[in-house]
Amino acid sequence: MSDSQLATLSTINDSGLSADNIILPASATEGLKPVQVTVMKETVFAVNNNTRLAGELLRSTAASLYELKQNLVNKQWMSFLKSGALPIPEKQARDLCAAWEGWLRDSDVTDGDLVNIGTRTMAKIKSLEPAEKKRVIKKIKAGDKVTEKDVTINTVMSKGDGGLKDKITQLQ
Repeated sequence: MSDSQLATLSTINDSGLSADNIILPASATEGLKPVQVTVMKETVFAVNNNTRLAGELLRSTAASLYELKQNLVNKQWMSFLKSGALPIPEKQARDLCAAWEGWLRDSDVTDGDLVNIGTRTMAKIKSLEPAEKKRVIKKIKAGDKVTEKDVTINTVMSKGDGGLKDKITQLQ
């Protein structure tokens, strides 16, 4: 990595943090030279920053798609999605819009947390009962992995037979 790249990486992010604020576990730095530790800190800083930015872009994209949908009638919205004007598949655009409408706009899930959730999973969270939605969002905020399958099981449980819900919960 060149000196100019290192200088770029060590810039302060929006929160006023820099790579100097990164604390690495001893097991990661054992036996390394100071320059290697510096590069490791710079890398962790860049990855953290980029992850946050990626989540911010997902949130912003979802909000923009929802805003457009509100200004079009259903036929126009579907024609737009099928037109190929977006650099993402139609289904992904619909999922992001559904997520924004169903829970994301009112959620305090961090931008960094959004990166670890697929857009299909985001959309399926919309269909959960309020208590289940709250539980899933709590898992996301705790950094737990939430998959489409997890949300689908919760959807079935929240809409299905109480006895079935108890059996599935016991199996988990």
